[in-house]
Amino acid sequence: MAQLLQCRLILTKTTVISHSKLNETLKEVDSILRWFYQTKEKPLPILIDKKEKLSVLSFYVAEQLSDLKAQYNLKYYDRRISFTRSVNRQIKEGAPVSKAEYIGKEETNDILQEEMEIENLAYRLENILKSIKQVLDAMRDSFVYLKAEYDRTYFQK
Repeated sequence: MAQLLQCRLILTKTTVISHSKLNETLKEVDSILRWFYQTKEKPLPILIDKKEKLSVLSFYVAEQLSDLKAQYNLKYYDRRISFTRSVNRQIKEGAPVSKAEYIGKEETNDILQEEMEIENLAYRLENILKSIKQVLDAMRDSFVYLKAEYDRTYFQK
């Protein structure tokens, strides 16, 4: 829960990924996870439906994660290029190398902050994706158990 909230907060600061699609996806994932953990008796048709929805949502989360990683790479190289340009400009103006590097870091600090926020969100989405996979495995186990119970109950008559 806290991860989803923090992801939404970071999303307000980043611009490239689709905010509404990711927020909507995370809300749907959250509702399915709540249902799975709070419901004691899980009817087979509903369990199958929730499992299928969660599988599709898992794809959307993975898609957003790949977009974030691409965005992170762009920010990383943008920062590196901006830093190098800044240092070269300062050295051409006659500044010592250490001072030029310090000024370059100061000038690219905003880009570094954005890069770190994107990287942070990407790591969180990776964790959410891992959690989704664990829940899908648990749903699969429940499905197998319920199917065995169904077969045992209805085919022994």
